Amino acid sequence: MAATSFADAVVVNPGFESASNGWATSWSKYPDIDTDAIYYALKSDYKRSGVYSAKIAAREGYGMIYQQLSSGFNVGQKYSFSFYGLGDTNSSWVIDEPQDRIEVYVKFVNSTGSTISEPYMVVFDGNDQTATPTLSSSQWKKSQAFQFTIPDGTVSFLLKIVAVDGSPDGNTADGTSVLIDDVELALVAESATDPVPAHNSTEISSGSVFLHFTPGSDPAGGGGVNPEITGYYIYHVAYELNADPGTPVFGASEYIAGTVYPEGDNGIVFGTNKAVYWRVDASVNNSPASSADTITGTVWKFTTADSSINISGPDSQSVLEGQSAVFSVQAQSDSEIVWYEWYDRSGNLLLEGQAAASLVIDNARVSDIGSYYCIVRDQNGQEKASALAELWVSGLMLHYSFADDLRDSVGNSYGVLQNAVSGQVVSANYSTGVDGNGIVLDGESCIDPGDSLVPAGEMGLYAGTFACWLRSTGAGTGALAGCYNSTDLSCFNISLQSAEQVYFHLRSDDDSLVQLQLPVSAVNDGKWHFLAVSWQLNASVAICYDGEIICQTPWLSNTAVFSPWQQAMTIGALNRGGTIENCFSGELDELKFYNYALNKYEVIGLYNRGADEPVSICLDNYASWVDLGGPEGAGKSYADCQIDLYDFAALAVNWLECGLYPTIAE
Repeated sequence: MAATSFADAVVVNPGFESASNGWATSWSKYPDIDTDAIYYALKSDYKRSGVYSAKIAAREGYGMIYQQLSSGFNVGQKYSFSFYGLGDTNSSWVIDEPQDRIEVYVKFVNSTGSTISEPYMVVFDGNDQTATPTLSSSQWKKSQAFQFTIPDGTVSFLLKIVAVDGSPDGNTADGTSVLIDDVELALVAESATDPVPAHNSTEISSGSVFLHFTPGSDPAGGGGVNPEITGYYIYHVAYELNADPGTPVFGASEYIAGTVYPEGDNGIVFGTNKAVYWRVDASVNNSPASSADTITGTVWKFTTADSSINISGPDSQSVLEGQSAVFSVQAQSDSEIVWYEWYDRSGNLLLEGQAAASLVIDNARVSDIGSYYCIVRDQNGQEKASALAELWVSGLMLHYSFADDLRDSVGNSYGVLQNAVSGQVVSANYSTGVDGNGIVLDGESCIDPGDSLVPAGEMGLYAGTFACWLRSTGAGTGALAGCYNSTDLSCFNISLQSAEQVYFHLRSDDDSLVQLQLPVSAVNDGKWHFLAVSWQLNASVAICYDGEIICQTPWLSNTAVFSPWQQAMTIGALNRGGTIENCFSGELDELKFYNYALNKYEVIGLYNRGADEPVSICLDNYASWVDLGGPEGAGKSYADCQIDLYDFAALAVNWLECGLYPTIAE
């Protein structure tokens, strides 16, 4: 229901038509910016509804509209206050600086005129945006809802909508100017209050738990239960404490007719060491659970008490891909341990029908990376979950062989070739590559690998290796892979610049860890070239070009914080905050991402698999010069990565052919 003033009804929706509807104005510094902070003679273009809107402006201070309410409300009522805002189209003063903001205040006053309290909330904030102001001058935006409850002793309260200018003192050319319309003060109907067990209570008995609550009160005030509530939908879910997701996922509800939740005979047994979430939704006039009329309740939480079971283990594991990982626990209790159940962090049962104190993951894959725990049960029915143990698998995260498709052979998923400007999917072209086919990129398109590409798995960008073969035809900057979250946040970029140098940039949220520009030769000579970069936090960064380590440098920082990608990392281009740029022109083949740092021998081994002339990776250069044979024969083709008598014999056989003879003293 709507009305023309706050005091008339439950919901208020003044549209600033021909009178102020009780609103007054106030401002601080530079009152000359407006003779009146409220305009009723604005053009109809500036209203959201009705005929007019209000305007508040500020420069080096604040400007506000406010209204005093002395009737039409009851103590204990809960309200939601909101409005629509629009940047002033006749002014450059919009919320575009960190300290520019629109605030809402509610000042509660008692019978003596003293302030009981004055809560407030920032509903539009310049800190929320970077280049784009929070409020544009092209679209009305609804503010965040500010909810408050009328405290005891209140005889009147003051509502304020305040514009605050964040310009430095003396900057009179900038300010904050905002249009306000469709202000709404609405009563909030609650489904239930006063949960038992209390919200965030701990050590609740692991036996039967009885859930209680107070039915939602009549929003019109006067006490009593909301007369429109005809029943309740009860939701509850329990998680192991060590796997508490923080945000619950509820299943089906239990419907209770009437306004009292019956205790039942036995209550609910949630078990020991559980995080229990529950919620009570109120059915309004028999509305179903999914109806918009049903009042959604607050999510409450409590935890249950510990058990007498003591568990040690499991220990976290780090293995190479293909190896086995073994997790084990040891448990003791007042009675015999009779059951073990292993789960991953998502709560998936891993060894159904078995009771093993150890979990063995054979042939571990990158997809097995995650957390694991065991639930132990004793003969008395007590249960307890172990601590979480982490599994890290060092392996290949992504591999594009470009064999006539964009299939990632590791994740067995497919990437998409798209136009960098329009985002439309385009057909891929292939040519003869280093191993089979390679993909042709035209400088206008790139590959979106979707969720399959996370350079270092669940450990962020702490370590990894990127490698590929390339044949470049572009003269400008072409990114081989890259993603920038936003200004001063996590980024990864491996590019060719002007076909003359390799550029590598890795940045954490708190600092730029490494930024390298290295000259390379003959990039656009029509031949295939190999490029790899390998990095490890608090260790080193190494770049390999055509089988040669051209750079190896220590990290600039030994600590880092990386944030999840805000958008997909692209292949053959750079994704800068959702904008695709620096598309690569040329061909790519055998592109790989690892979630760990390959050593120089492993990197050169990747090069040798596609190189016409492999290089030695088993010995340093000076030693490989004299690795001339092995047990199977003399000659470089029989080199065995050791310097021994086989090499001396090969040297002796060919000694006289070199034409060099020692000087013999007479």
